Formats: sequence, structure tokens, C-alpha cells
Amino acid sequence: MERSRRPSGTGRSRSVTRQGIGTIQALFLIPAAVILLTFIALPLGRSVQLSLFDVNLLRPSGGTFVGLGNYGELLGDKDFWRSFRITVIYTVATVACAYVFGMVTALLLNRKFRFRWLARILIIIPWAIPEVVAVMIFKWIFDAQFGIVNHLLMQLHIIAKPIAFLSDPDYAFLIVIGVTTWLEYPLATLILLAGLQTIPTEVVESASIDGAGSIRRFMHITFPMLRFVNVVVFVLLTLDTFRRTTLIYTMTGGGPAGATMTLPVWTYVEAFGNYSLGYASTIGIAIMAILGVGTVFYLVRVNRGGDA
Repeated sequence: MERSRRPSGTGRSRSVTRQGIGTIQALFLIPAAVILLTFIALPLGRSVQLSLFDVNLLRPSGGTFVGLGNYGELLGDKDFWRSFRITVIYTVATVACAYVFGMVTALLLNRKFRFRWLARILIIIPWAIPEVVAVMIFKWIFDAQFGIVNHLLMQLHIIAKPIAFLSDPDYAFLIVIGVTTWLEYPLATLILLAGLQTIPTEVVESASIDGAGSIRRFMHITFPMLRFVNVVVFVLLTLDTFRRTTLIYTMTGGGPAGATMTLPVWTYVEAFGNYSLGYASTIGIAIMAILGVGTVFYLVRVNRGGDA
């Protein structure tokens, strides 16, 4: 029998075609690479450079080289550890509250009811409102003279005189956590709702027929099947909360008495209040390192738990 022969040159033409496709793919990646280089790599490199100098904001081109001196000073700075503690408490409390509210809202929106589409639209309003606008609204709500909260409390005879909420360290810190939660929980809701819709209804219905209540179904079916969705939610909420600056600075300026002086706010104050650009860059690099190490540690723990 005569064997069928492959036309000569076919393999070479396929190789050339693949090389052409690879070249086109690389060309499409160039704009993204340029954007990353311009807006991430270059500013990051400049921040690392500034952290090695004692630079004044008014004279950014000058400065004295101090090497790792800024980092050594930072580790021995009591204000750094105080701001770090405040930032961790603020982040943990906000992420926990945003996740709980987001999960409850997602479970409710996953049910079938009339005008569910409208509820899903309205739930993203806090997330869509500009941060500064939201801060100004809540500053008016908690204002000592004209705030609606003081007005209602006095009408109900709970308090005898107005309370300056944003001038009290304890109240101010709780209000900042509450406002941040209000802004962030819609993001958790959207991601968790998308995760809930991937759970097969047959599994939930089978458990319900077997007599499992809503709490048992959630703990043994819903929550475990949202494991990887939860990873995304916790990482995004943590990164978004830990680095949040505009909300806190606009609402309290880091006060009163430094009660809301988180690391990002302290960075802003050092750079534009004390004009210490080098030290502010050092704080910024420390924030990036903390977030990077924390995120990697969390992902490694989650992956090990999944392998087990």
C-alpha cells in the first residue's frame, strides 16, 4: 500500500503561524506593560529611592542620603507602632463587619422575591457614592450642633445635651469603622452573591429534604462551597481598608488625639503636613511590605487548608 504523505512545508507553515500569533499577543500586551511601568513600577521605584534620603517636600530634588536610617528610625518610632496597632484594629473590625453584612445581604438577595432586581441595584449605591461625598454626609449626620443623630437622641430624651461624636476618640474611631463598613459591604455583597449563584440548588434542596435546617445548610454546605470566594473577599476588603486614607483624613484628620491616625493617614501627614517626604516614603514602603507579607501568608494558609 502506498502511504499517505503529509504535504511538505505544512509543519513549517504551522510554526510560522504560531510565531505570528505569539507576536500579535505580545503586541497587545505592550499597552498594559506601559501602563504598569508608568503608574506602578516608576512611582514605586521613586518611593524606594526617596526612602533612602532625608528629603524635604519643598526641595524634593535635594536631600541627604541616609541609607537605611529612615527604616531604623521607623522601627524605633513609638508613633509607628501606635499607628500600626490602630490600623490593624480598624482593618480587622471593618473587614469583619463588611463581610457579615455582605453575607447577610447576599443571602437575602439570593432568594426570589418581588422587585429583587431593584434591591440588587439599590444595594450598590453606597459603593457607587464618591468617598468624599459620603464623608461629608456622615459628618453632617454626627455633627454636634446640626446632626440628626444628636437631634433624635435628644428628642427621645436619651441625652440631655449634644455629643461631639467626632471630637471624642472612642466615638470617632467607631464612626470611622462604621462609615468604612457602609462603603465596603456592597463589594462583599456582589462577590458573595455571585458565589452563591454557583452553588447547585439540588445540593441545598437535598439537604433540606433530609431535614437540615437553614443554619446547618449554611454551615455545612453554603459556607464551605464559598471557600475560594471568601479568599477573594477577605483579600480585597483587607487591601482596600488597610490603605484607606481619604475617608479618615477628611472625617477626622487622624484625630482626635491620634485615635484614628492609621498608617496611610500618618504617611499623608508626614509628607504634606511635616514636609518629610523621605520619612513618608519609608512609611509607604512599610505599608506595602506589611500588605504583601500578610496577603501571601493568608493565601498560603488557605491553600494548605485546601490540600488537607
